[in-house]
This record gives sequence, structure tokens and C-alpha cells, in this order.
Amino acid sequence: MKEFDGKVAIVTGTTGIARGIAIRLASAGARVMACGVDAAANRELQRETDGKGIALRVDSCDVSRPEQVQAIIASTIEKYGGSISSPIPPPSTRSEMRWRLIQKLGIDAWR
Repeated sequence: MKEFDGKVAIVTGTTGIARGIAIRLASAGARVMACGVDAAANRELQRETDGKGIALRVDSCDVSRPEQVQAIIASTIEKYGGSISSPIPPPSTRSEMRWRLIQKLGIDAWR
């Protein structure tokens, strides 16, 4: 059994630290939805992880847009079922609105 078997995570970002977190979680057994605004980085992460036997899906999402966040949550639940174990916020959250939204997602995920 792997460290994160049975867990579902949303990682916001497909570059830098977020990219590493997404790959690490998926390699350790989590089912991961990674999402970001950089279309080229999104495609590259998906290409890199396809065929490696890990559950990592990449999609586009701007976390400052609540409707896109809701769509990613719905898509993740539809793809992987169950509930989201842990949303991973972007490493550089700049606006207060984004920070509050991410905190709410984190708290609601554990209810």
C-alpha cells in the first residue's frame, strides 16, 4: 500500500513547487487533479505523467474565479469519485479574495 492510496487531491498550479507536489502525491498513490492557468505548462505536465501508471489529470483553472474553482471540484469528484481529501493552494497567493477562497476550500474539504 502506498502512502496516499485512496486520497484525492487538487493541486492548484502546474509549475514549480505545485508541479512537484502533484507528481509526488500521484506517485504515492493519490488521485490528483492539477490545474493551472499556464496552458503550455498544463500540457507538459500531462504529457510527462501520461503512461506512468499514476492517476494525475491536468486541467485549466484560474483560482481567482469562483466558477472555475467549482468546476474543477465537480470535475475532480466526477473523475475520481468520493470526496476531496486535500486541496493544495498555490504557493504564491497574492490577493485576499483568493486566500479566503482557498482557506474556505481547505476547511470545507475536511467537513
